[in-house]
Amino acid sequence: MRLFAKLVMGCALAGAAAIGPALAVGNVNFVGGERGLDRDLWGDLDEQDVFGVMADYTAPTWPVRLEGAIFFSSQTTDFVEPVFFTETEVEGRVSELAVGLNKTWDKRGRMRPYVGGGLAWVVVEQEIRSELFGDDHEDSDALGVYVHGGIFWRVGATFNLGFDARLMGTTDVGFFGASGDASYGQVGILLGFGWPPHP
Repeated sequence: MRLFAKLVMGCALAGAAAIGPALAVGNVNFVGGERGLDRDLWGDLDEQDVFGVMADYTAPTWPVRLEGAIFFSSQTTDFVEPVFFTETEVEGRVSELAVGLNKTWDKRGRMRPYVGGGLAWVVVEQEIRSELFGDDHEDSDALGVYVHGGIFWRVGATFNLGFDARLMGTTDVGFFGASGDASYGQVGILLGFGWPPHP
């Protein structure tokens, strides 16, 4: 869990540093949805529930925005050992800290389409909890490249409502003797807040 703890601490520090300026001109949006991973590595854990926070910031003269995001996804499956008929639980987790650039078109009313991309540090974990063989855990980390896009509407003065689609690539990872990647496709509902308020 050491890598996971470092990721959480890094996310907290980045969020604390970014929250002040993000409230001036930008958005803070929460995303919840589904993530599809490589089945060759993840098996029955390849479809994971995901939750994250995205923030972007821009100055009046900047052509693009700075953006950052934190995402966590997980899935759990159970199976029965074929010889001793004991139950084993396997949990897979993916944690992600991303930074990049974002272009949001926000000058034409309440509709706000956007695209973005950048780099992400990804930590993958798999934990096995067996009644017969005990517990085992492995993790791996990698640097990946992400792109995403979507659209949201400014409902009222500051509330955002929309959806986000995201892709991740170039993430070589492995655990328990298997190698693969943490690349994924992800879709989710977006809820959040933006500043300045819509007139």
